[in-house]
Amino acid sequence: MIGERQENQLDDQLKTIAEKCINCDLCQKECRFLQKFGKPGEISSAYDPSREACLTMPFECSLCALCDAVCPVGIKPSQMFFEMRKASIRKDASTYGTDCVYLGYESRGTSKHLSYYALPRHCSTIYFPGCAYPAGRPRETVKLFNFLQRAVPGLGIVLDCCTKPSHDLGRIAGFNAMFGEMRRFLLQHGIRKVLVNCPNCYKIFQAYGRGLAVETVYEVMAAANLKANHVHAKVVTVHDPCVLRGESSIQETVRGLLTKSGVHLSEMKHNRDQTICCGEGGSVSCRSSELADRWVDLRLAEAAGKPMITYCSGCVNRFARRHPTTHILDLFFGSGNGPGKQAFLPGFPLTCINRIRLKNYLKRNIQAVVTRERTFSHESISRMPLLNRNRLAYFISIGLAKLLGR
Repeated sequence: MIGERQENQLDDQLKTIAEKCINCDLCQKECRFLQKFGKPGEISSAYDPSREACLTMPFECSLCALCDAVCPVGIKPSQMFFEMRKASIRKDASTYGTDCVYLGYESRGTSKHLSYYALPRHCSTIYFPGCAYPAGRPRETVKLFNFLQRAVPGLGIVLDCCTKPSHDLGRIAGFNAMFGEMRRFLLQHGIRKVLVNCPNCYKIFQAYGRGLAVETVYEVMAAANLKANHVHAKVVTVHDPCVLRGESSIQETVRGLLTKSGVHLSEMKHNRDQTICCGEGGSVSCRSSELADRWVDLRLAEAAGKPMITYCSGCVNRFARRHPTTHILDLFFGSGNGPGKQAFLPGFPLTCINRIRLKNYLKRNIQAVVTRERTFSHESISRMPLLNRNRLAYFISIGLAKLLGR
């Protein structure tokens, strides 16, 4: 019955797009993926699940929803491509998306080695830093958590992964199992609110965290009238993560934090609700580096040499290798890293070492009445071919991380 319902969702999307798309080419002008495969109406009419090309094609879409934002008739092609991904996974879960490095990142993030829950007495709110930010900035994560503790008495912290990679790759069974188990644990222990700095975590908790309210740390910072300590450029531009398209309150809160800190903003052509993807969206970089890099090229051309501020660690990592790019939190909690001085995310296994060091610090310094290392898993998360090929290297890295991370 569930599979039948999911097939109907795809059929509904295909029918809606085929009937309502007016072939105006506004979305196609914005998107290299659509330039490669055609207008949404053309794609929906030609879709045939018996053809291999149709099964692989949706994994080249960034799912960034810029096509939705510019559509003059209000259709949402991104939803159709997402349903196509799910259909490909239902047909053969062992083939599609398994070469995605983010699944390995997710698997490590949900493991007992890197996960840690610390809930103090009377805790109803937690800080959920996500995967990438603590992997690259464990010290800054501690500073941010210390600030949040002062603003939110009884605050707890959860080191885990929201499993958005599985979600976006259409691996819904694994996502539902993993996120659902975490959600139930939090609710059973009195948690009712989650603070995040990761845009992807925000969207997952917003969409699936029934009973759990979600808010960004930027709103807490703004309420405290916090000002940046490390501003090295007076004129910057802002890259809005595409996953927060439509979240105008968060977009304006980030800009308010910058302007109150004396930073002048120069907006790019694509901003706020018409922002563009960094190239990491939908894990497209695993499937088509050419399409992913095209987004980077476009964004850096619009930045026109101005230092860039963003509020997504993934976006920082995509841009920082080629352009001065800084996570906004580095301006407030970093060690002098301003625009142009930010280092991108370190590689594996240093990311593991950083996260285990953070975990060990929290275990020593938080007086929690409820703690746990996550042991729950789902076969789609724990038995990925990618993980099997690198199993030995992974456990050697964990051992090294434990040795050096104390």
